[in-house]
Amino acid sequence: MLWIWVFLVNFLKVGAATWTTNSYFDVMNDAECIKAQLSPPWTAKNELTCIAECKSRFQDRCRNVVFNNQSLACTPVHPMSRDDPSLASDPGDVLYSQGDGRFLKCDTAAGFQLYQKCGTAVCLLPVVVGANYLDAKSDCEGRQATMFSPNTAERFSLLQTVVAGNASFHTYMWVGLTKTGQTWAWVNGDSADTDLYKLNLWAMGQPDNTYMELCAFYSYIFPQKLQDSSCFLVTIYFCEQNY
Repeated sequence: MLWIWVFLVNFLKVGAATWTTNSYFDVMNDAECIKAQLSPPWTAKNELTCIAECKSRFQDRCRNVVFNNQSLACTPVHPMSRDDPSLASDPGDVLYSQGDGRFLKCDTAAGFQLYQKCGTAVCLLPVVVGANYLDAKSDCEGRQATMFSPNTAERFSLLQTVVAGNASFHTYMWVGLTKTGQTWAWVNGDSADTDLYKLNLWAMGQPDNTYMELCAFYSYIFPQKLQDSSCFLVTIYFCEQNY
């Protein structure tokens, strides 16, 4: 099966200070970018009408499609997490990715670095000197940044890859996610409950709210999912540059 990608930078970490989406096609067979199905497929005349219909149906959520030039099947897809079922491959399948769609200028002088995976890009500052949740959140805000939130399948998949690739991150890591009353919300204030369950981000048995656990971290230690926690835990975190 041939996977075709549209992007400007290398697969993961890029040392350059800027990133733009003046896109070109690069051809690669990359197991990291195998996709999970976002919705049932439909029939399209060609790859252009496939992408246009995907954009019409899903707006910003449409980042990647698989178009089969034999069956004319158009399937919107997203990077799969470790627990997602793999999308079956058929002869004629081609994967198209639009790239991140933003101009990112990472403040490398302040320690931010560009990370990219499967068409999603972010500017992150890893902070490996641990802090409790509120201090970590305040530290990010003081850097004109926010605590990283894995609030889409693409961003969660990127987080998994970035953490796995650096031994300094092989522990617990705060994410921008807290609970008020019975509702979980991302650090930007958006409700997170639908995202958390639809994207299967919680570890099995989580959240368990054992001891007033109102914050959440990503655990590299099995099962590499999100868990709720006391906000007083001291651990590492990523700040994401604001734009």
